[in-house]
Amino acid sequence: MDDGFIASYRQLRTIDATIPVFALYYPGSSTVQSAFPEGLRRVTYADLASGGALATARGGEFIKRFKERYGEFLIGQPIALLAFEALRLIAESHKQGIPLDQFLRRGPIKDGAIQEYTFDSDGAVQGIQFMVFDLQG
Repeated sequence: MDDGFIASYRQLRTIDATIPVFALYYPGSSTVQSAFPEGLRRVTYADLASGGALATARGGEFIKRFKERYGEFLIGQPIALLAFEALRLIAESHKQGIPLDQFLRRGPIKDGAIQEYTFDSDGAVQGIQFMVFDLQG
């Protein structure tokens, strides 16, 4: 998935384009960063905290077991952790026989793979923090 960003950014650098690049997630991945050891420049991007910073003990166990079985994540670790958590919520809602929208609005979710969060009345998640990076140079 990082390949598209890497190819596009490489083309911009080849022609020495001075336009700013705006992105989500990709510039923060270890795959992208290792493709550009001299660093990214003129890139502004948003990312999640690292999987380790988001993870609870349960999430840390997921990360550990995943790496033991499959090796490094091919997508950003926070994305993999959030996908695991989303599937866990769907499965738990089904297991308890509660419609998913009602299940998600019951209050703070504290027993998952990521730190405590809630869903508001519109279904938007609250409590998962984003970071914004502005890499000039």
